[in-house]
Amino acid sequence: YKVLSKDDLIKYEKFLLDCADKNKDFDLFLEASNYIQSLGYNLDPAIKIKKINLLYRLKRYRDVVTEGGILLSELKGKPEEYPVAITLMDALLTLGEKDRVTNMIRSYDLLKVPEKYRAGIIKIYGKLYYNSDLYFASYIYLKKAMGLDPYLIKMDNLALFQLGLSAYKLKKYDEAIKYLLLAVNLHPDMIEESGEALYIIGTIHKDRGEMDKALWIFNQTAMLFPNTKGGALSKINLALHKKKDKPSEAIRELQAILSLYSYPDVRELALYNLAECYELANKDEDAMRTYRQFLSEFPKSSFYKNAYDALKRLEYKSIEKAYNENRLEETVVKVSNFLKEYKDDPLTKDAYDLAKRAINKILENNIAQKNCTMISKIWGEYKSMIDINAKDGTLAFEIAKCIYPSNSTEAITIAEYILTKLFKQFPKKEELINFLAKDYIANSKYQNIENLTMNYNEFMDKNILNDAIYKLVNWSYINKN
Repeated sequence: YKVLSKDDLIKYEKFLLDCADKNKDFDLFLEASNYIQSLGYNLDPAIKIKKINLLYRLKRYRDVVTEGGILLSELKGKPEEYPVAITLMDALLTLGEKDRVTNMIRSYDLLKVPEKYRAGIIKIYGKLYYNSDLYFASYIYLKKAMGLDPYLIKMDNLALFQLGLSAYKLKKYDEAIKYLLLAVNLHPDMIEESGEALYIIGTIHKDRGEMDKALWIFNQTAMLFPNTKGGALSKINLALHKKKDKPSEAIRELQAILSLYSYPDVRELALYNLAECYELANKDEDAMRTYRQFLSEFPKSSFYKNAYDALKRLEYKSIEKAYNENRLEETVVKVSNFLKEYKDDPLTKDAYDLAKRAINKILENNIAQKNCTMISKIWGEYKSMIDINAKDGTLAFEIAKCIYPSNSTEAITIAEYILTKLFKQFPKKEELINFLAKDYIANSKYQNIENLTMNYNEFMDKNILNDAIYKLVNWSYINKN
């Protein structure tokens, strides 16, 4: 390099370039071609095309776009334009720039494209349709391209996968298996795509009921391509095979998958099935926690309604369990949360009834202990759930006595309800009448006093009755009656 002239250096590098080309020494080829171009020498178009193709094979797609764009402008209108355009559009599609490809391919009329390159342009159409989720068009174009030039499609590391996946989307399962297996065999270096391809083949066998084949494929995918989405989904399917008979093993495997992979659809499937496995293993608290996590992370999932219904069912089951185990305060709290979450659901009526029964039991316990503080608190928080008619009104009367006089209005309302609706079967008639009479006398409720003295005087204490009559006489005198 120090001795040779520029012309000799170019000759020497061209010699190296030729050797590299013949020996398929890609690194030397790129090094020599770059050095020649740095010396200001314009390489032959054929060498530049080889360089573009080599950059594509090495997955240096940005370099393909940069150098391919320059070369394409140099070759505009020449036959060599087509292979460069095809490689450039392949690179752009790989980079996700389908809009640029759409604009580029419009300039190529299929009828005017030389037959030698027609399959390549048709292939680009097929890949473009695949990237736009138009699987029928993708299948038609890629299959047409393969018919015109089988080698071209087989050597394109993405086109063959996309042909197989398009066939799968169209439920052409035998063709899908054929193309996907061919893709994996020809391009095992396409790790992510190979994992997905084998997983789909396993899924086809599973859907056909061929579980032995499916499990074998899933197992191979998990071993050969463990770090791919297809590998992760295969592991989920292996775990799900143990779901009913060995839920504890399935739980361990699904937990491991969730800790290893961050693919959203892998997490969605693993998390939902983990919750179901917990439920099958009768680990209801873990199941509810996992269902809640799933609903929070995947509100648009196709499994959302199933998870929602399962969580509702388990939460109601936990309410029943708490009530049956006499955890009454916990029952009431659980029902309160349940009513907020599922307010329009038919199950809320059953939950509400359980809460009412729990509250009445709590009241009975506190009445037995004469715990007026607790009784007043329960009334304040859960009055709408308390059954006034329970035990012929005795529970309600004890509440009235506890909340009087701090909440005299509600206390008297309860007592008057018992008087008008439940008096016949109410066991503590004298106590009720005297309770009301004292309040009426203290608050000069003359019409109420008159009602008691006229209709219930046999239940009144003698002194209270005398006070009531005196109150009425005094009121009559004042009113000149």
